Order: sequence, then C-alpha cells, then structure tokens
Amino acid sequence: MPRMKVKTKAEDLARVRNNQRNCRARQKEYIRDLEQKVQHYETAQSARLDDLQKKIDLLSVENQLLKYFVESITSGSHPSPSHEARRAITGSEVDFDLLLSSDYSTTSDFVPSVSSILYKRTVMMAMLSNRA
Repeated sequence: MPRMKVKTKAEDLARVRNNQRNCRARQKEYIRDLEQKVQHYETAQSARLDDLQKKIDLLSVENQLLKYFVESITSGSHPSPSHEARRAITGSEVDFDLLLSSDYSTTSDFVPSVSSILYKRTVMMAMLSNRA
C-alpha cells in the first residue's frame, strides 16, 4: 500500500498562505478588469449622449421651423417669431432669418419645393455642426 504523507502544521500554513495570496491576486485582477470595462462604457456612453444631443438640437430646430411653415401656410402670412424664440432656435437672429427666407414666406397657393426644404435642412445641419 502507498504510504500516506503526513503534512506538518508548517506545510499546511504555507499552503493556506499561498492559496490566500493567489486568491487576492485573482481578486485584484478581476477588479482591475471591471474598472476598465466601466471606463470603456462611460466613454462610449458619453460619446453616444453627445451624438443624441446634437440630433435632439437638430430635430428641435427642424420642428420649430416646420411649425412656423405650417402656420404661415394656414394663416397666409409669414409669422414673425419673437426675439427670444429666434435665439432659442438657432442661437442668433441672422441665422433664423436666413432659414426663413423667400421659400418659407408663402402665399396660400404657393408650396415650396422639396429641394428647397431639403436645402434649408442641410443649411440647418451645417449651422448646428458649426455651433457644436
């Protein structure tokens, strides 16, 4: 029969210390990996939030312009937004006046072409990207 090795108390304590050391090293590595993942996700989330905020700004401007456009068609005259509304929409009165130039000042029988609306939307997007 094979002989069983009798472990001494010192060998047992050395084995336990070694296991504890290995466990602490694994735990530190696991925490380091989790911290890296958190940092990665925070960075990605921040970039995504910035993109979404730009889209929200663009859609808000587009929505306001479309409201003015619909109001001008239904009322037969070009509405003049307040000073505060102009600044809230584009950040300056000049930009807003540029966007609401001839194609949006309508009569009841005139509807602007799709290309002119798309052009104005492109101008708005360019203005927003320059602002950001």
